[in-house]
Amino acid sequence: MGWWIAYRLLEHELQRCASVSHVDLTLACRSVDKAERARADLLKTYPDAHIDVLKVDVSSPKSVRAACDEYKQRYVPTNLASGLRWLQRV
Repeated sequence: MGWWIAYRLLEHELQRCASVSHVDLTLACRSVDKAERARADLLKTYPDAHIDVLKVDVSSPKSVRAACDEYKQRYVPTNLASGLRWLQRV
């Protein structure tokens, strides 16, 4: 997910759900370095957000399966369509 998409997603969800005090977001990216820089930029604007980085190369089925397994180990079931985690962490 590109930085601007993540930024707009956070902005939209926080405005839509005014009662939500924070949001959790996972940046699933091929380049962990770029994702970490995007995470740092997003946290400057949304300091209460919890943003994780998950390495995945969508051109590799093996990488996608490994990322899915890691995601399932880290978090309880969530709404994957939006990419936001509204439920508690494991």
